[in-house]
Amino acid sequence: MWEYLVELGEDAARHGFREIQFDYVRFPSEGPLSDAVYPGANMSEEDDIAAFLGFARTRLEKLGVWVSADIFGLSVSVKNDMGIGQNAQKVAASVDIVCPMVYPSHYAPGSFGIKNPNGSPYQVITRAMKDAKARLAGTGAVARPWLQDFTLGSPATG
Repeated sequence: MWEYLVELGEDAARHGFREIQFDYVRFPSEGPLSDAVYPGANMSEEDDIAAFLGFARTRLEKLGVWVSADIFGLSVSVKNDMGIGQNAQKVAASVDIVCPMVYPSHYAPGSFGIKNPNGSPYQVITRAMKDAKARLAGTGAVARPWLQDFTLGSPATG
């Protein structure tokens, strides 16, 4: 699977794309997870994601493109991988750009001390990107927010 995904990226680069972004790099968190089998898995989920992104970057940087990956916005604010393998620092060490998906409607009431995050997009995005900058410091990667153009629920009520 890794080879197939990187070949797609290489093809896109040869067709003029300057950046290859890997979307939704994570392990599942719902369903019968105990039934999931990952052939050849011999490392943690965090390390597996970082290894794939490093593999992709090694190949794609030869074609002069940037490699990016989007991760949950909360991944830059918490100290664990949220059970899905998204460790912000490990992702950042393997790509040029990390795109936290800072969707205000996806933050729980009280996140960042904000009563209604969905109704306070500027404050949520600002706080999350400050966390991203701090978490990515020293990794060589930059943070670029992945913004939503929809909402879940009314911004007025959450």
